[in-house]
Amino acid sequence: MSRHNGYEHWDIEYHEKRYLELFPKDKLVYLTSESDNIIETFEEDTYYIIGGLVDHNQYKGLCHSIAIEQSIRHCQLPLNKYVNMKTRKVLTIDHVFEIVLKVCEGMSWQEAILKVLPMRKGAHLCNSLKNSSSKEDIINQNTNSTC
Repeated sequence: MSRHNGYEHWDIEYHEKRYLELFPKDKLVYLTSESDNIIETFEEDTYYIIGGLVDHNQYKGLCHSIAIEQSIRHCQLPLNKYVNMKTRKVLTIDHVFEIVLKVCEGMSWQEAILKVLPMRKGAHLCNSLKNSSSKEDIINQNTNSTC
């Protein structure tokens, strides 16, 4: 955890037991970029697991595989719906946590994603969102189009 600057200020509880021993399986959701399920809202009585290992090279897809193996619901953030990126859409734990936090505080997905992702990711609005003239247009286009 010490590699995650500022983690001691996160509003989280630390446990030594495994999450399957602490929480009901039906209240767990694994956030993983390999999931085909897209999260739109967060449920207040649900525990979200942010993968603790980087899923690349020999570990690619590990978090998704663990979720399937343990029969835990899984989903990914709606990155494709709101932004195009010049790099892979795999984020660090810090980025996922910060996006989730901002969305839970009331910020829109689009605003949270653009605010959190670093410049090197090259994130920019989807073409369908760039042409919108109002917030209502953006909401309507989000439900009717993809990037």
